[in-house]
Amino acid sequence: MGFDPQRTRTRRPSDVVYVGAAIAVAVLLLAWALFL
Repeated sequence: MGFDPQRTRTRRPSDVVYVGAAIAVAVLLLAWALFL
């Protein structure tokens, strides 16, 4: 893995979009599994 502990974590708009999309997909899959 290319993980560098000295690297400063910068929050980019793309990171927020990716996390939001992943959460949305997870919620949709969970709802689909529960209600269908």
